[in-house]
Amino acid sequence: MRTLDFKGKVVAVTGASVGFGHAISTAFAACGARVFATALHVDALKGLQGIEADALDLMDRAAGAGWIRSIEARSGQALDVLVNNAGGMLGQTHKPVDEVTDAEWDSIFAVNLPPLSRWSVRRPPL
Repeated sequence: MRTLDFKGKVVAVTGASVGFGHAISTAFAACGARVFATALHVDALKGLQGIEADALDLMDRAAGAGWIRSIEARSGQALDVLVNNAGGMLGQTHKPVDEVTDAEWDSIFAVNLPPLSRWSVRRPPL
């Protein structure tokens, strides 16, 4: 069986406190990557082996750009992998779609789309 080798690679994962983000972070660490993970609630990231955790609200553009710069400063190299996993449904998970108000949709899009495009398309200047 062939395994992935990420030794010497720097990986940043957003939304890493639970679910996919947590699994992605631990998988990259298990493959030898130096993993930097972030979430709103950093307590959920404590105890993850081989993962450097930072509390961060990615809706704050300056904080997000600062996080990327701090990763590159701490690791001494540019990011190799960026996993944009942060986001959510803001409590609308079991609500019928036709009952979600326009204001709630606006909030859902605001927390999911701008951070994704900000970090993937327009990488913050270093």
